[in-house]
Amino acid sequence: VGSEMCIRDRIVSFNMQKNQSTFWYDFSVVVMSEVPRTYFQMFRFFFSGSGSWATIFLLVSFLTGKSIAGWTLWDIFIFSGFFLLRGIFEWLTHAFFYHAKKIPFLGFRIKGDVWRQHMKHHKDPRDLKRILITYKGVSIPPIVFFVFTLVVSSNVSLSFSLALASLMLGAFVELGHLICHCEIRHRTEFMKRFVLLHRHHHSTDPNSCYGLTSTLGDRAFGTFY
Repeated sequence: VGSEMCIRDRIVSFNMQKNQSTFWYDFSVVVMSEVPRTYFQMFRFFFSGSGSWATIFLLVSFLTGKSIAGWTLWDIFIFSGFFLLRGIFEWLTHAFFYHAKKIPFLGFRIKGDVWRQHMKHHKDPRDLKRILITYKGVSIPPIVFFVFTLVVSSNVSLSFSLALASLMLGAFVELGHLICHCEIRHRTEFMKRFVLLHRHHHSTDPNSCYGLTSTLGDRAFGTFY
């Protein structure tokens, strides 16, 4: 299904004015004549957005702060936990924030700017200007993790660890999402399957395959294809 759904033709035209970026999606990216077909083109596009540079800045800042605060054995469990459970985090974020599914027991939906922009992304997955997240969207989650953990626990080292883990997971998902919307010819079955699942989410059933880099959440919540 999804493997046949190639993202062809050309990227929808858009201009470079920064004031056209939304809070979440970065419209001030490099204009390319066609959808990236190689990893070199993909990374060139990726680093044209403000979110990639915000990620690098925060990564250096958090690593510096963490080095000063000190590394502990608990960090192994924190980073391993984020990585192993990333499918759950991806599912919850994608389902409730991006697709505004009704939250169980509470009975309401979160229909904010993230949801509105993501629905436009679903209308035209070829439009890469709705792929990259802005520096604001990249920065807020890890900073919230840091501040919340610091207020609750007063543990600076733990706060830096959670902020770092969430930042790295976000960057991992961002790159994975971009790969799925490019026309790169993948040689391994793993990468072909990786792209296929997300394209199934777009082309066949938007209520399935909410996970991107992991199917754990979809298997756990019954939305796996």
